[in-house]
Amino acid sequence: KNIEKELSKLKNINIFKIREDKILEKLNKFKFLESINVKKIIPSSININLSKTSILAKTFINGEEFYIGKNGKYINPNQIFEKYETATVFGEFEIREFLNLYNILNNHQLEIGNIEQYYYFKNRRWDLVFSNDLVLKLPSENKSDSIKIFKKLIDNNKLINTKIIDLRVSNQIIMTNNNE
Repeated sequence: KNIEKELSKLKNINIFKIREDKILEKLNKFKFLESINVKKIIPSSININLSKTSILAKTFINGEEFYIGKNGKYINPNQIFEKYETATVFGEFEIREFLNLYNILNNHQLEIGNIEQYYYFKNRRWDLVFSNDLVLKLPSENKSDSIKIFKKLIDNNKLINTKIIDLRVSNQIIMTNNNE
């Protein structure tokens, strides 16, 4: 409805006077759109194809909640009518840093839905908190290799009672149990 309202301002304007870049400019205000395709069909119509982005997580910027879209944009929840139950990302990060981590996790078929919280540190390091309260501490470099190691550890099913898996130090796996 918000998109229709924005585009209705163009309704009674001659199609030859409407530029495609002006339509794109109006639609780019909506951060939840992944792709926008505008095509004039002369003499009387304009086709607009839109697709929504996937919501990957939520974060807080200056105390205000935003969703993180797969399109690499922060999305104000007021632009979306659905509420999403997603993981929360904490810290001051660039969105591309999060998308890079997300893609690494996805490429290694890690159960991303089981991650409840992401913590970003200024040295470009991440901690992940899973729904079973397991904490994974990743290094700032070689995240992909660390995820491979983590995947082997969890596939082993011998992580009963493990609280923290720390992979920050190269060539070391530091594991802490619930009892410690």
